[in-house]
Amino acid sequence: MTFERMGGKAGVHQIKRFVAGAPQAGTRPQQQRAVLAAASAPALKTLHLPRMPQSLCCDRYTYTVWIKWADGTSRVYRTADGLQQPPPLRHLIAVLS
Repeated sequence: MTFERMGGKAGVHQIKRFVAGAPQAGTRPQQQRAVLAAASAPALKTLHLPRMPQSLCCDRYTYTVWIKWADGTSRVYRTADGLQQPPPLRHLIAVLS
């Protein structure tokens, strides 16, 4: 799973990668487990997000989450601060941030 966060007042560009059995540098083991558990939520596979607006104002963070599950399926989710996010994705972003 890969997580990218961009934007904000400081123009942050952050990428984190999480793989089962391979700790992410700078990540505590309990956070790694929490991230992978949240990314394994079955509801994420069938989640439908509204389209991203063409123009996002100002100091919002945008998030891109790439997940590849053990069964070979994968999904990419794009969202931003201030947009309605379904609970499974909101939880995953909270654990990642």
